[in-house]
Amino acid sequence: MGLKNNANIVVDFKDYIGNLLFNEMENWTIDNHEVKAGSSINPLIQVRAYKSNLSNFLKANTIAFSDEAGKSNFILLFSKLF
Repeated sequence: MGLKNNANIVVDFKDYIGNLLFNEMENWTIDNHEVKAGSSINPLIQVRAYKSNLSNFLKANTIAFSDEAGKSNFILLFSKLF
C-alpha cells in the first residue's frame, strides 16, 4: 500500500504466471488453475474490497489527509516468485 496526502494505492501481488482468463464477476484462471482471492470470487473483487476498506478508514480517521483521502486506486500484479 502506498499513502500520500493526495494519493492512495493498494497493490495486491499474486504468485502466478501463465495465460490469465478473467471476467469481472467470475472465477479467474491461469492455465486452468483457479487464481486464489481470499474469500472473494476473484482478485478484482478482493482488491476492490481492500480499496473500499482503506477509503472508509481514511475518511473515518481523517489522519491529516486531504479531501482526496477517500479516493484510492489499486494495482493487481501477477508474478511468479519461484
